Amino acid sequence: MKAIIDFFEGRFDLALNPMLEMYAFAAESSMWQFWPCLPLLYNDRPEESLKFIDTKVKEPGQDIISQLIIFMKYVIIGDKDKLQSLLAPDFVKHVQIDSQLSWHMAGFYSYIGEKEKSLEWLENAVNRGFINYPFLNEYDKLLNNVREEEGFNKN
Repeated sequence: MKAIIDFFEGRFDLALNPMLEMYAFAAESSMWQFWPCLPLLYNDRPEESLKFIDTKVKEPGQDIISQLIIFMKYVIIGDKDKLQSLLAPDFVKHVQIDSQLSWHMAGFYSYIGEKEKSLEWLENAVNRGFINYPFLNEYDKLLNNVREEEGFNKN
């Protein structure tokens, strides 16, 4: 849990190693496959995140979290056509009902410069209860592309 706290307080460097250790204990868990990838990206190490995904996660994703990991892979690669193909109705439906998953989508779309989509997902995340405003306003590096947009402070 300390790693999660460090992550959400913007200490991405401190979050990484404990998350990698948790992965070692639960390598089959898609949640613990996801969490090491994220701080690698937030620590400006997208190539390592991509390598981790390529070696640890099989396509197609077997559950919502592994599908999100595969989505993140193509965000890092920048393949917008592949991203679009991953947006199956069932995947979108499940992500839309969860505040944290919606926040991830907002960050991913911001990362690739899709500001409008990012803001839509961010609004959904906040409407669903993602209320860590210090993180959103100060620490979330993936939201840097949309933080100055008019719709960012909408909610």
